[in-house]
Amino acid sequence: MQIVPSDGLKLIIRHFLIYYPSISNSVMRFFSDGSPGIVVPLSYSRLPFLKNQELQKGEPVAYGLMEHPIIIPPPPACGMIVIVLQPYALAFLSGIKPNVLKNCILPLSTLLGTSAHILKTAVEGLSDENEIIKELEKFFFDLLSNLPPTDELLRESLYLMKQSHGKISINELLRGLSVSERLLERRFDRFIGISPKKLSGILRINHYLKLLRDPNQVYTQVQAALEAGFYDQAHLNNSFKEITGTSPLKYLASSDPLAINLFSFRG
Repeated sequence: MQIVPSDGLKLIIRHFLIYYPSISNSVMRFFSDGSPGIVVPLSYSRLPFLKNQELQKGEPVAYGLMEHPIIIPPPPACGMIVIVLQPYALAFLSGIKPNVLKNCILPLSTLLGTSAHILKTAVEGLSDENEIIKELEKFFFDLLSNLPPTDELLRESLYLMKQSHGKISINELLRGLSVSERLLERRFDRFIGISPKKLSGILRINHYLKLLRDPNQVYTQVQAALEAGFYDQAHLNNSFKEITGTSPLKYLASSDPLAINLFSFRG
């Protein structure tokens, strides 16, 4: 279940995702949706991040923007709330360069210090997911109160990219922003850690999968690929495998319907 954050947090949070694995003892595969995030386990767990390190309920784990898919081995993850962040938000909140955070999974306390322990204490005594999300929002409002505004050019470029689901060309993006390609690349390097072109490719793949799952309109795989901006099946297959680590057919046969970019993996 996805939950939209309060208006004052939309600059750093895309949405909250309440997730309970539907398949026991299954190897999972996670791939990027273009965002870093924070995982808050809802019970004592050997959440298979951090090499199966044992985690207490509410003990938050952060992950940077992933360039390649990762395998999550059994035991299965417990129920969790995933805070899906804006692409720049983890670097913005922590003050750590995105290239350091990229492809990393680590305790939130490593990034935010004692405030992460305060968050764990606030969450561990709660059982209702909505109450937990209220505590999470309070935590992020407190963080934002001590930080400068987010970068306006970065926000606008991401808005245009997301509005087009990654289909906007770099030249169209530059014209819309009235900036040079070099300036835009520097902003992405400073705050996100990957290029605008690479992020656009991730957005297109995720949009393709959303089209295939659209309950209001039935798309064939070819129709969805064309709508998502891929000019033929080979173009889609190459991009899809690079980002997800598997083929569209294998993904569709094994995906977990609760999360587009986290699915059961059978090889």
